[in-house]
Amino acid sequence: MRLIEFLKDKRNLTYCVFLSMIVSIILAVEELLDDQYTELSDIGIELVSRLPIYVLLTFLVSYISSLIIQWLNRILPWEEKGDIRLWTEVMIALGLMATYVVITLVIAQTFEVTTGGSEFIVISMLMFFITISLTFVFHEFLIVNERKNKISLFAKELEEQHLKTKYEALKNQVNPHFLFNSLNVLSTLIYKDIKIADQFIRQFSDVFRYVLELNTDELVPLKKELKFVDSYIFLQKTRYGKLLKVSKKITSDQLELMVPPMSLQVVVENALKHNVISEAAPLWIAIFTDGDSLVISNNYQLRKNGAISTGLGQKNLLERYRLNGKRLPRFYLEDNFYYAELPLLEN
Repeated sequence: MRLIEFLKDKRNLTYCVFLSMIVSIILAVEELLDDQYTELSDIGIELVSRLPIYVLLTFLVSYISSLIIQWLNRILPWEEKGDIRLWTEVMIALGLMATYVVITLVIAQTFEVTTGGSEFIVISMLMFFITISLTFVFHEFLIVNERKNKISLFAKELEEQHLKTKYEALKNQVNPHFLFNSLNVLSTLIYKDIKIADQFIRQFSDVFRYVLELNTDELVPLKKELKFVDSYIFLQKTRYGKLLKVSKKITSDQLELMVPPMSLQVVVENALKHNVISEAAPLWIAIFTDGDSLVISNNYQLRKNGAISTGLGQKNLLERYRLNGKRLPRFYLEDNFYYAELPLLEN
């Protein structure tokens, strides 16, 4: 934590003033019990004169403690090395206390200042150790509270993004154009081939069921997403026929890995939307796993007068992966093939 940020945090100033008052009062009571004061007014004057010094010292200790806590969080996080972290903080507190005693004695000898004897040194050591310990606890509390706030904000962002994804999925799938084309294909199939028409209706139902039942899960198993995409591709093949060729090669041990829902469908839909599909130029889509990624590739034959790309699908995918705190997808063009790499995630 930088000094300026530390100074701006009112919690640090409040804590330092409060702890300084407690220390001053305890020392004043101790001196009163030793009959060092005869008048209460003397105690009040001593408290007022001591308080700024104690505030300054406590502030210095607090700032150093905050730096130590941040350093320990990097090398000895509580989540991984709790026992070692606890004893490390105790040893650091004892080390700072010993440093304080040495500095006090050196100053006393150099300037020939009386320290009040061994009893005063013991009390000072005890108070200094308590001050450091309380300061460590205070800064640990601030960090935990800050993490809690970040987690709450993260959960809120994740929920908002999920709702946005659900809305976009419904908007992109349940739209008049898609529905009109699907029903047109269905009406033609009913007169041509009842069996295929029946399959079309079943797959059409599966597509909409998956979209409408999209629940609060931010990730779904790859096998579930692949099943949904199979239904979606079936609908597209009834429209494009042999002009659309799709191949899949997925290793069985990766079927339980996770992807954001609708992620694979977004990539396939973009390939259909932005590329030429004709007898002279059929569209080839390959879906396969490569290490810990799911790769979707297609031959790149961009439509000249096709729909203008808004990049919404890619932005949506990138944002969902980002909010999950994982590796981001990659989209690139190579050897006249367009590739989309979606990281496969642990549950």
